[in-house]
Amino acid sequence: MVLLDYLMPNMTGDLVFECLLRQNPGVKVLLLTACDDHVARQMFQAGLRGYIQKPFYLADLISRVFEEVDAP
Repeated sequence: MVLLDYLMPNMTGDLVFECLLRQNPGVKVLLLTACDDHVARQMFQAGLRGYIQKPFYLADLISRVFEEVDAP
């Protein structure tokens, strides 16, 4: 399970996501973003498991992680 922020200093989350998929096509990734959901929609087409809009509550993040880890 990878928690991936979208905005980072040297690379955006969508590019990191592409690299992760090349290394492991079955990787489970949750995107953490304050960006519009159009970014997440594009990444869903490539296999993104879900996203959490910032700001979020820690309890919501933990719940989503457990959902994704338990999902097939």
